[in-house]
Amino acid sequence: VPPDVDIVFVTDLSGSMDYSPTGSSAVSPNRRIDYVVEATTDAIQSLLGTYAAAGAQLRIGLVHFQQTSLARVDSPGACEGGSNDGNKCVLNTDCPGGACENQLIDDDIALTAAVEDYLTMTAGGTPTAKGLNTAINLLTDDSTADVKIIVLLSDGEPNHFLNASACTAYNCVNEIR
Repeated sequence: VPPDVDIVFVTDLSGSMDYSPTGSSAVSPNRRIDYVVEATTDAIQSLLGTYAAAGAQLRIGLVHFQQTSLARVDSPGACEGGSNDGNKCVLNTDCPGGACENQLIDDDIALTAAVEDYLTMTAGGTPTAKGLNTAINLLTDDSTADVKIIVLLSDGEPNHFLNASACTAYNCVNEIR
């Protein structure tokens, strides 16, 4: 039996994800985010199916980041009352089965629905450290798996610090713990 595994997909939803892979203007289904959503949903279904057939536990978590988003909606002080303004933090209470982002679950229908929501969420800058730190915290706080994996899906270099101010890619990367 394979070891228990928890995987967190960390997805860049910055405005540039709305462009084609070559950087030109694009419309669905030829945007970067379209390809990321397709690949992520395929991976979710394939991984969960393979692990279930092998009798091992696999859970998947989803984290997204853009501009000043507080991607982990259950962190202390984040989105008290269920939402924040603009693109910052929205707790989606309409997820199938109550399963939303920032949880480790094995419900492929809920995970796929959450990922498909990404198609209409691209905006703002690229605070990569925020997304990665959120994924690290999710695995640290909620995972007991033998193997912990973070998959980063992004089209470019970070350009916002954790506090949402602009930065160079070099300085932004130094924030990742």
